[in-house]
Amino acid sequence: MQGGWNVTGDVYRIDDEGYFWFETRGDDMIVSAGHNIAAPEVEGALLEHPSVRECAVVGSADAQRGQIVKAFVVLQAGASPG
Repeated sequence: MQGGWNVTGDVYRIDDEGYFWFETRGDDMIVSAGHNIAAPEVEGALLEHPSVRECAVVGSADAQRGQIVKAFVVLQAGASPG
């Protein structure tokens, strides 16, 4: 709570008409070597591959970069890893 508001950490953008649009969760942001990487965007890209059934992307600790992207992938039935 900050000033009576529940601060969720969600990231929004405001369009030209003043509408708010949800973009991502603030804690879903992976910071790697100073670059902000949105985990849901990486998941979306992975899910476009026909062999990917579902996936989850997280930040994993890295001594040089702070975090690196780590993906957990479940393949479609009959798909081979590779």
